[in-house]
Amino acid sequence: MKKFTIDDQKQFSELSGDMNPVHLDEIYARRTIWGKVIVHGINQVIWGLNEWLLSAEPKNVFFDFADIKVDFIKALGINEYVKIIITDNGENANIQIKNIDDIIITTIIFSYIKKNTREDFCFEESLENIDQNVIKNDIESLQTFFEYYSQNIYLNKKLLQKLYPHVYTYSNLKQISLLLNTTSFVGNKCPGLYSIFTGLELKFIADKSEDSNVKYLLNKIHKILNIVIIRCESIIGTGLIKTIIRPSYYQQGSLEMLYGLVSNSEFKAQKALIIGGSRGIGEVVLKILLLGGANVLFTYFKGKEDAKNIVNECNQFSDRLDFANFDVLNPSKKILEYFAKWKPTHVYYFATPPIFEGDKKYFSFQLYTRFSEFYLNSFIRLVNVFLKSNVNFFYPSTSAINEFVDGMKEYSMTKYSGELLCEYMNRINKNIYIFAPRLPRLLTDQTMTILPVKAQKTEEYILPLLKKFNNMDFIND
Repeated sequence: MKKFTIDDQKQFSELSGDMNPVHLDEIYARRTIWGKVIVHGINQVIWGLNEWLLSAEPKNVFFDFADIKVDFIKALGINEYVKIIITDNGENANIQIKNIDDIIITTIIFSYIKKNTREDFCFEESLENIDQNVIKNDIESLQTFFEYYSQNIYLNKKLLQKLYPHVYTYSNLKQISLLLNTTSFVGNKCPGLYSIFTGLELKFIADKSEDSNVKYLLNKIHKILNIVIIRCESIIGTGLIKTIIRPSYYQQGSLEMLYGLVSNSEFKAQKALIIGGSRGIGEVVLKILLLGGANVLFTYFKGKEDAKNIVNECNQFSDRLDFANFDVLNPSKKILEYFAKWKPTHVYYFATPPIFEGDKKYFSFQLYTRFSEFYLNSFIRLVNVFLKSNVNFFYPSTSAINEFVDGMKEYSMTKYSGELLCEYMNRINKNIYIFAPRLPRLLTDQTMTILPVKAQKTEEYILPLLKKFNNMDFIND
């Protein structure tokens, strides 16, 4: 079993030159369609080749690749365990990288030739002359970005030897450097910041010249599907690179945009504790309640800067806002005591991991367990803090329960269990009531997808629910 850490990511970025923040910056990555730092696809490839060479136990033999075909099927996050399956008939090899639920993440198919000697690597060994700036591109700008783009081959041999010693010792370093070059081009230049590397097919060339230039040309653009196919040409190898342009993160409405939706006394009786208020639905609810006169305390986990920005924005309108750091999975006794002493009248629970991680075919016990930690265990732990108080809880469930959405089995099952938990708690507790409406897909950074999917504006759908929640006396007699 193997897991890639953030330190692995940083070292691979140094090796490859791919500086896309989706691979390096946890705060940036949390607002992407994956909601997490994603392992470089080519890092998985080099690791897979290193494992293959380790299993081959070469002695005085070197390997040149004739061709390689790679498909990045599913995004792999940092700290997620994977395993490797290798088949090899002496000329062709097939590598599958699978996650803990046995779902394929990446496939690598290649043919190779055994040799008694190996070429020396004669190109640059430093990134000093390589442009590592990450460019923002969309479909329209790519068509005018370049007729072709050229980038020189480079390889930090010492770092490669440290990270992947068998690849360094037994493989053709020119070919490895070309693979590394593709990820820096895709991640930094084309498509750049919003890129998804989905695959490549390369045929390698036995050319001993010392031309270090790699030329990239746009081969095909599909505007509807956001697909960009790039042709790669060099003396080392030629082929096609498959990419997709993902959407940028969704920006929720500003306080100024929401102003006027409610009267300034609509929610004045509320002391609202919002768990997960630095983004998404929680951010919208926070702003609506504040505009309606509520006193609001909201929490964040990793998005401290997001939280500060919200406070700075809202302080122009009200001083009835405060925030605190809160890890729902590992809460300290101190923070729970602080919540209790603050004495909220209403608690809104929007803590969530990324929700679109399920596979269409297979059920993931690991994912179901993770959802359960957020939507069941952590929620009931918070409810227990207020069992002796008069508190109303807003627990957002999902319409995916009755829509049977592909890839959301684990999410829907956990939310349905959450509804049952809420109903049970309502029956046995007189001091609290939990409101668990089923929400449709709303526009947030959590619900972004590569292809457009119908979603409702968060403020338009959530406001009537907030009014209903506010105006009904839910506390049991």
